[in-house]
Amino acid sequence: RHDDEDPDAEFDMKYGDLDASATFRIPGAEALSFNVGYHRLTRNGVHQGITASKCSNCHVNGRVKQMDQATDDVNMGALVELTNLSLEYAFRHRGFSERGDTNTQVFDNPLHPASLAPVFGNRISYWPTDGPQPINQVPDKTKQSHMLKVAGRVPQKLSVQGVFNYTDLTNDTTGVGTKSKGIKGRVAFPIASRATLSATVRYYDIDVDDIWVDIKEPVSLAGPTAGKTFAEFYPDFGSPDFMRQSVRSRTPLNFDLALAWRPMKGSNLLVAYEREQLERDHFEVEETTTDMFKLNLRTRFVRGLRFQLRWEESWIDNPFTGQHVAVPAVVQPGPSPGATPFFGLQYYGMYDARQANLTSFADRERLVLPRLTWSPSARTSLTFNYRYRDMSNNSLNFSDWSRTMSSPSLSFWYAANDHLQITTGYNYLRDEASTLLTVLAFDG
Repeated sequence: RHDDEDPDAEFDMKYGDLDASATFRIPGAEALSFNVGYHRLTRNGVHQGITASKCSNCHVNGRVKQMDQATDDVNMGALVELTNLSLEYAFRHRGFSERGDTNTQVFDNPLHPASLAPVFGNRISYWPTDGPQPINQVPDKTKQSHMLKVAGRVPQKLSVQGVFNYTDLTNDTTGVGTKSKGIKGRVAFPIASRATLSATVRYYDIDVDDIWVDIKEPVSLAGPTAGKTFAEFYPDFGSPDFMRQSVRSRTPLNFDLALAWRPMKGSNLLVAYEREQLERDHFEVEETTTDMFKLNLRTRFVRGLRFQLRWEESWIDNPFTGQHVAVPAVVQPGPSPGATPFFGLQYYGMYDARQANLTSFADRERLVLPRLTWSPSARTSLTFNYRYRDMSNNSLNFSDWSRTMSSPSLSFWYAANDHLQITTGYNYLRDEASTLLTVLAFDG
């Protein structure tokens, strides 16, 4: 069931944007410049905040949520430009604040769905006796970032670039922080009159603070579990408290090698190989490796007829996957003792018995995007596009996953004069996916 606490409310939003910057130089030191800037973005208005109570039924509540947000950016930096070398430093301080009131909710009583007896009180953390609880809270945040960039030509035909980034983001409401540091290096040099070879390396280290989650554990008021918390009645469950370790803590390492070639006038060919190695600090799939081959061709067959082709082929080893999230083993084949839910199989026991791995990420992927444009005159063009993506994962333990998308389109553009243009087109999309789906259920 659901209740809209403000059924006649009108939701609206107002935006404000202020951007100011300045660059100045010191007389006699023209190679050196400084810049400062300030950017303020505000959002004010009302929207809908939603929360839910759960026990005897799912009760969804919606009410007006006030928004009064401001994001302030202060930027400053310096740039040194020499003949074959440039050095740049940039600093940004960002503050985000939400001055709108935080909504509260008095949660429903934890009752049995049929008898309405208070026998499930130790399964729900907050009761009406706990009073209003904050919901839809938007935290204040502070972010500081540093960037140092070096670029030059050594010798003049060899282009070299290096970038270092450091970011410190803090959730001021909870005190949880995220630190990120990364480096990027790129080298490009010509190997022929119309061909350039480039190599790029990127490395990042992202570290998110751990959070100790202390679950509120009330006792049940009636039934077999009366006077006990959930963990006390089911000692094999263990403590509900836990240390949250973020899956965002990771270290990505990227390397790509690209060859750009102009075989003839009006034609460009890019052939590239990219490898990404992603290590996660706190997830069962600790490392994912992706190898990708790319090809991008642009050419003009004859005057007025242009063709473009983008093709990508990827092989992924150990993609992001949910481990043991479906197909529980048969733990209890018969009814619970006493025909009550208290002495038989519990949710956590069924969840622990799950065996199948599931994912929506491929271990093999192909992307093809051809495009053909015909322009018989400067005021007329006809364009055909086709987008095809094929993704599959055959390395799961209980099933295969696949998704195929196909989308051709045709568009026509005509400019009758400088003041009147007409565009029309047709687009078709077919998106087909296949995955294992299981429903965890007690009564059937």
